[in-house]
Amino acid sequence: MEMHTPTIETVPFRACWMRGGTSKGVFFLENDLPSARVFQDEIILSALGSPDTFGTQMDGLGGATSSTSKAAIVSISERVDCDVNYRFAHVSIRDGVVDYSGNCGNLAAAVGLYALEEKLVETYPQKVIVSVWQENLQQRLLVEVPTDEEGSPLQHGDYVISGVPGSGARISVTFETPVPRSFTHVLPTRNPIDYIDVPELGSIQVSIIASGNPTIFVEADTFGLSGNETPTELNQKPQTLVLIEKVRASAAMHAGLISSLSEATLRLATPKIAIVTKPISYTSASGQLLNQKAMNICTRFFSMGKAHHAIPATGAIALATGACIAGTIPNLLASKPTDKNITIAHAAGLMELSISVSDKLKVSNAKIHRTARTLMRGEVLARLKITSG
Repeated sequence: MEMHTPTIETVPFRACWMRGGTSKGVFFLENDLPSARVFQDEIILSALGSPDTFGTQMDGLGGATSSTSKAAIVSISERVDCDVNYRFAHVSIRDGVVDYSGNCGNLAAAVGLYALEEKLVETYPQKVIVSVWQENLQQRLLVEVPTDEEGSPLQHGDYVISGVPGSGARISVTFETPVPRSFTHVLPTRNPIDYIDVPELGSIQVSIIASGNPTIFVEADTFGLSGNETPTELNQKPQTLVLIEKVRASAAMHAGLISSLSEATLRLATPKIAIVTKPISYTSASGQLLNQKAMNICTRFFSMGKAHHAIPATGAIALATGACIAGTIPNLLASKPTDKNITIAHAAGLMELSISVSDKLKVSNAKIHRTARTLMRGEVLARLKITSG
């Protein structure tokens, strides 16, 4: 019987390392990768440095946080209404799970920039609107990238987003239909508030909103929190983090997103979970004093079992949606938005966005503003198992 022994080889793949909003990820053109998903996953894991039992991603590009352990695979779209397709991969750090269940709205800004730099779309002076088919959630996004007189994307600007030092050119991302196509309703259970049982907490209230990404919202005091803690303070509460993850898993099963609690370990990207509270004055992670009058609602998000350093863009869309739906936890806590323009206070500062929610709970035209930058382009050297006879 012939024996085949796997060996490790280093294989180069063309790639870019990009920042989009408050996230970073490795970008690939799909044509530069093998067609089989299992091989693509192996390349992504090696590029980022997962799995890593030390939790550092020392042997890859990843930054050992949920915001920096990401990948985007981009291709020219065959759809008549889109320029490019964008598939998002969220990669666990320790376990090496590649999760395609959600979308990264922050990286979507970089997808528009990437499409221009890779000449996947025709360029024009002043601005180019790149129509993007988000494969994970089957959504159409419009990414508006400012350009110079020659049509090249602008590299600098004066737009500032909380959680990123310096400034950049403002890139606008519009979600035409924020509710993922796999959901028939923005409230997956049809209830503005659901009650779920968690042994350590008893019966608690949650709101489950499927907009941007499906997200679970819980009032901060459910966990004995004030809602204005820093990420460092939250991450120093391991028992609280465990409870928050248990609530995420229980709510996901309640909403039918998973069939057993154990499945939550394989579904890292969604649903997201956040604590919320009414507007409250506090000092952001950058030292900026935020007045409660400057915000509509205050939140802290959690991702991969840790407190998020800022806010997921898709989570912000879910929160803004909830604030516009009567009876949800975000709606009951938020000060009323002006013409559906909502300001969310998070750990790093403030985020403004606009959204339209009709009386029939139809959600459309969620719009966020981000910045993006290409940090590196060249080849990523992936360590792959090669079977030889």
